[in-house]
Amino acid sequence: MSQRTHNIVRICSAFAFCSWMVSSLASGQISDNPQVLAGYYLLLDNKPMGLVQNVIGGEATHQVLVEKTNIYQSQKKHLGLVDYEDITLSLDGSSFKNLFPWIKATLEQKHDRKSGTIHVVDLNGHPTSSLNFFDALISEIGFPALDASSKDDAKLTLAFTPLNTNQLVYDPNKPVLPPIQANQSDLFDLSASKFHFLIDGLESDCEGVTQVDAMTVKDGVASDDIGDLRTQDKVPGKPTPPTLHFVPNFSVTFSNGYPLLTAWYDDFVIKGNNSQTKERNATIEYYSRSRNNVLFSILLKHVGIYKLSKTPKKQFGYKLANNEIIASFYAEEIIIFDGPLPKQYVKIKNKSPARGIASDGK
Repeated sequence: MSQRTHNIVRICSAFAFCSWMVSSLASGQISDNPQVLAGYYLLLDNKPMGLVQNVIGGEATHQVLVEKTNIYQSQKKHLGLVDYEDITLSLDGSSFKNLFPWIKATLEQKHDRKSGTIHVVDLNGHPTSSLNFFDALISEIGFPALDASSKDDAKLTLAFTPLNTNQLVYDPNKPVLPPIQANQSDLFDLSASKFHFLIDGLESDCEGVTQVDAMTVKDGVASDDIGDLRTQDKVPGKPTPPTLHFVPNFSVTFSNGYPLLTAWYDDFVIKGNNSQTKERNATIEYYSRSRNNVLFSILLKHVGIYKLSKTPKKQFGYKLANNEIIASFYAEEIIIFDGPLPKQYVKIKNKSPARGIASDGK
């Protein structure tokens, strides 16, 4: 082998190794330690929550204040109180299950404050940097879009507002984090294509549901000045339309006939019989991809329909078929359950993936 050929082989090998390192870090693959995964590792009130998929925010920032001056003078600006950006996490089914008690408490208006640490972990389980956050309140809970034709796992989002944060430099003498079992995420992988959506009284129509919009539940977090301190306290606020809707409106795609849906729309919207007694409940059960178990479920109360449309929505990424229609709904309240729906909310008995659940085509 010539020197030139040898150098080319070395360069290609190095490039392949670097590409593997980048892809391994991005996908959370294991290295020489088969028990440890790379990524972001979350501790909440000193309890391990496991890996989260992505983290943004948490930086300190100042308000920039403008003083009133003579109209002939230039503006005078100075810094006001210190504020901290919201921290947003991308979650798989496993990390969502670990954070479920905090999320459920927020939806029940209990507003529990949590402190914790987010470690950036290398392929060997060593923290390379850390972000501490204190007295955080959840501000957003994002439920993923569901699509019967999707081959991807679904990701949830969780945003919370910290009172303050600080960053830590990696300490090589710090003990390695507890190992994360490589099969942990496999137990709670969240499928975008396996779900069960129902509206009371529309059970047969809902068997043809192919897509459900993503929904982001937002809770108000207000700032409260703390005397002479340079920071602001964070207190639960009331969701204030139009910027904050506690329970968002959402859209659902129906196919294969929907006579009960169109009859409800005609009565509720066209004829105006839309009092509270005419509203309904809706439920969504979210399934694991690798198993047919329900990871969690939600109940939407006081659901009303306000639009039927044949116009394709851009986020769906395809044109509607002739037998498909998009229905838009509002809801007033959301309740979340760990696992399947309680028996009193189950409208179809002994349901299985062959009935009422959009499958991924496998």
